[in-house]
Amino acid sequence: MRKKVLFTVVVLLVFGLFIAWGAQAKPFIICDPQPGVQGYEITGVPNVPGMVAATTEGALKYDLAGIPIGTYNVTVKPCNVWDCGEAAIMPPFTKTVPVKPVNLRLSVE
Repeated sequence: MRKKVLFTVVVLLVFGLFIAWGAQAKPFIICDPQPGVQGYEITGVPNVPGMVAATTEGALKYDLAGIPIGTYNVTVKPCNVWDCGEAAIMPPFTKTVPVKPVNLRLSVE
């Protein structure tokens, strides 16, 4: 009985880890690590906090899951304790959703 309970707990933990790992939304704004960078100032995307914290290596990974439909022109500045550096301009991108299906019908095939 103990083995079954232990097995069930392990299976549930592994399943939970896979769910948590796959729960990250896509896409992200990312950049390579940069030494000395503590955060990034992102403009051109709604609802971005004033400063997005860098990863421990100094990279950027910002989740765009919650942005509304539209076209965005994004700029990103690397920042440290003194100031922010030169802005990098990202190529424009558009968030869209698929259009409604066409010729929708029943089939017996």
